Amino acid sequence: MGKSDHCSVLLTPSINPPPSHGYYQRVKRRSNDPNGKALLCLALKQHNWTTLYSLSSCEDMTHHLCTTLLTYLDYFIPVLEHNVYTTEKPWVNSRFRQLIEKRQNAYRSGEITSYRRCRNQVSRLARKLRAQFYSASQH
Repeated sequence: MGKSDHCSVLLTPSINPPPSHGYYQRVKRRSNDPNGKALLCLALKQHNWTTLYSLSSCEDMTHHLCTTLLTYLDYFIPVLEHNVYTTEKPWVNSRFRQLIEKRQNAYRSGEITSYRRCRNQVSRLARKLRAQFYSASQH
C-alpha cells in the first residue's frame, strides 16, 4: 500500500479456498501389482482369438479387441482410487508415509532407540526416493 493513490480494489473469492494443510485429491490409476500383470499376460496368451479373426469388418475387430483387453485389464489390474496430497513432494510414496508414521509413533511413545532407527531409515529412504525421481525426470 506504500505510495498508493488509495484507489484500491478488494477482491474476495466466491467460494472458500481449499485448506493448505492436508488437502488431497482423489486420483484413479491402475494397480501396479506384479502378480496381476503376470496373470494378465497369461490370460492374454491363453485367450481364444479365433472369434476376432472371423469378424468381417475392421470396426468390429477393433471393438472386440478393445472390449476383450479392457475386460482383462479391469479384472487383473483394476483401477484404484488413491489420495494425492497437494502439499506432498512428487517422490513421496506409501512406503515412505508408513515409515514416517512409524517414526512418529515411536517418538510419541518415548521409544528413543526405535525413534532414532526409524528417523535414520526415513532420511535414507528420502534421499534414495529423491535421487530416483530426479534422475528419472532428467531422462
